[in-house]
Amino acid sequence: MSILGTRVVRTEDPLFLTKGATYTDDLVDDRLAGALHATFVRSQIAHGRVLSVD
Repeated sequence: MSILGTRVVRTEDPLFLTKGATYTDDLVDDRLAGALHATFVRSQIAHGRVLSVD
């Protein structure tokens, strides 16, 4: 039996929809003090080339 074309129930959705989920920004831990943050930006141009980074 293949899962292709079948609905996959995501068990975490009700928590996110009812504000019951924990997001990474909500974590409080002394080990995270001074941690760096990164953001990934996806290209809007397929097969584009990065010519420079500011």
